[in-house]
Amino acid sequence: MNIQRLIVQAISKLPRGVLRRMTGKPIEARGTPLDPMMQFLWIAGKKQPEVFQMDVAAARAATDAAALMVQAKVPASVSVREDAIPGPAGDIPVSIYTPAARGEALPVTLYFHFGGCVIGSRIVSDGFCGLIAERARTIVVSVEYRLAPEHPFPASIEDAIAAYRWMTENAGRFGGDASRIAVAGDSAGGLLSAVISQEAKRQGWQLPICQVLIYPWLAPYSALPSYTEFGESYPLSAKTMQWFGGLYFRSEDDKKHPWAAPLNAPDLSGLPEAIVATAGYDPLRDEGEAYAQALKRAGVRVDFRCYAHLTHCFTMMGGVVPEAQRACAEIADKLGRRIG
Repeated sequence: MNIQRLIVQAISKLPRGVLRRMTGKPIEARGTPLDPMMQFLWIAGKKQPEVFQMDVAAARAATDAAALMVQAKVPASVSVREDAIPGPAGDIPVSIYTPAARGEALPVTLYFHFGGCVIGSRIVSDGFCGLIAERARTIVVSVEYRLAPEHPFPASIEDAIAAYRWMTENAGRFGGDASRIAVAGDSAGGLLSAVISQEAKRQGWQLPICQVLIYPWLAPYSALPSYTEFGESYPLSAKTMQWFGGLYFRSEDDKKHPWAAPLNAPDLSGLPEAIVATAGYDPLRDEGEAYAQALKRAGVRVDFRCYAHLTHCFTMMGGVVPEAQRACAEIADKLGRRIG
């Protein structure tokens, strides 16, 4: 464990009042103050370059390093192994998280990490995937889909769909129940999960038993108020979203594809039930809520909650932000109740 992680963990255990004094006047928006430990990370992070100010390799390395510093550990009861599944451009690496065995076939949750389809890796969702496996009693398969700019749109979605289709036929190889497959992801991973759900309906495939969309990215660049109100937020800003889109989409035509903007789908009826979670201090806040409301209007069962005192990427911060870990546990418990 590095010294930075030790320091941040020690600070996270301080009383909230002490943290408030350390971080100064609370950052507040829409009537809700930012969590004090999250505010500490916000202030520290704002002193560093944002990812759009780096080259892609440096941004990826910085994101993975941050994850190792702030995320929760995989629970000791969960085993983790590496594997690969076939994809459209070769094998797709996966990490498989399996809770303590009880003898029966378990549901499977495919998980897709955040990062604008440009940065991020299975590293950034390691702790959260372990938590989901333990609390939801599900095998979690974390997918290392291809990233732009080396592999622009729609490579990430092709990998995600391939992983889902393969799992519906081969879940038994991992001790999973092929009739109970959920899709889940945060930010860009939420995009991939939403697209899988919509495409399964369009093509008449087996539908996911549940879709878990955490602060999902659902349109190339939204005109909703949160993009302006939280445009300078940490760790995700509006400029970073523009940077992602510039690297991911090859043209304006790409942005008009149904896979690029599940928020704009004309008919959401018949989709899998959804758990939608957003963060308060996040440019993507409003599009997640807009999609949840659109799903409800279409007759889809939706469990929606905005974690108004947290920021984007809170799934990665459970090791040092207790409120983030509680939010992650609540999301995992909701999934467990739907697939168990």
